[in-house]
Amino acid sequence: MLRHILCSFALVALLPEAQALDFYHSDDTLVARGRINAGDAARFEAGLTDDVHRLQIRSEGGEVMEGLAIAELVAAHGLRVTVDGYCASACAQYIFPAGVQHEVLPGGALIWTGAGPAMVDAWLEQVERVRQHGAPYQRLYSRLYTRVAEAEQFRQRIGAFNLLHNMSPQGIRNLDAVLAVKPDNILIVPDEGDRSFSMDYVHPPRCQVWLPDASGLAEIGVSVPGYVPPDVEAVAARMGVAESEIYQGSLFNTRRIKTQCDASIKASARDAGASTVKEGRT
Repeated sequence: MLRHILCSFALVALLPEAQALDFYHSDDTLVARGRINAGDAARFEAGLTDDVHRLQIRSEGGEVMEGLAIAELVAAHGLRVTVDGYCASACAQYIFPAGVQHEVLPGGALIWTGAGPAMVDAWLEQVERVRQHGAPYQRLYSRLYTRVAEAEQFRQRIGAFNLLHNMSPQGIRNLDAVLAVKPDNILIVPDEGDRSFSMDYVHPPRCQVWLPDASGLAEIGVSVPGYVPPDVEAVAARMGVAESEIYQGSLFNTRRIKTQCDASIKASARDAGASTVKEGRT
């Protein structure tokens, strides 16, 4: 449940559907292709041998906690990370920074879509809102509450990861502002008839993606000398979003973030392309 909700809010499904993460060896490199799914960290670990010194990856992301687990293995084994193609969501935010060295091959792209501490805050707030709906939803609340400890553990792991890899705390907080993932922007709508609930954006985020260049990555502590992202028009077309929903500026330019990405700007869900996520029954 937690993984599903985090993935929904992180928009990891923006890129076209791809096969499950597939691994194969090439000289000293473990090559990974596809979407990150449950169980991939264990498969990744099984593929690590003393001869593997580099991970070459192409992935649109997927299960954020699974991606973080892979990143922890990358760091523990001191692997270099090379991106060959698109590396989005958990691939960009965790696996890529975990490498002892970072490389993006020509034409490759690093695409950040969230899945940070603000995601955990949103999840916990949603659990509390279900509780406030009262008796008809107590069974649903009890089931959701069992995931609270998992959410808190995820928050701690993110913090430890960012500290280990010298990620800028302010940069990560500002990334949450760019992607506008805030509990107050999510509305819980109960359906007493079938004892379920849906989640809607109250104010859809203006920016769904951060597309950094080398200087932007350096600001948050990731060194990729000479990296130039693909043209924003090509990225927008591939991901199925408007160019205006892709933020390319500095994470420390708060005025630009507010101007382009502030979710308090009232826009209709229809115009912003917001969707409803239907969740479980009591």
